[in-house]
Amino acid sequence: MSSIRPLVAGAVLLSMAVPGAALARAASGFLGSPYNPADAGCFSNYYGSARNNCSTTRSWCIPAVVDPAGSYTVNVVAYAPNTSATVGCYATGVDDAISAVWTSGMRYVSSFGSGARYITLTGAYVPGNGQLFVCCDVGPGAGVNGILW
Repeated sequence: MSSIRPLVAGAVLLSMAVPGAALARAASGFLGSPYNPADAGCFSNYYGSARNNCSTTRSWCIPAVVDPAGSYTVNVVAYAPNTSATVGCYATGVDDAISAVWTSGMRYVSSFGSGARYITLTGAYVPGNGQLFVCCDVGPGAGVNGILW
């Protein structure tokens, strides 16, 4: 019995030492919607990725659920096969009245190819009772696979 107490105490201390690990979130790209509802026919679901099937760049936005207020870093997982099919995104935090806005600024993929491309967005602040979302300009044939925050 006495050997179990140190084990339980250690487990409790370890769980208190890593509180942020449980707060990580992810969302499928297809959870979003087009910025312009008229562009809905341009996007298709490719295993959870939102792919642009039109011949011009279109915008896609994804909500990101947040619990505590604070500054957030969002990583967009993009599919950008070539320079004509690129992806650029920005993260935005807004207050509950949507009268104050904090944005990361637009960032684009830094390389192209068939694998996943990550875009790191920093600078979006979300106040208490606020919201966070990500919008991306998605080139023809490109896609947004998901977001991590």
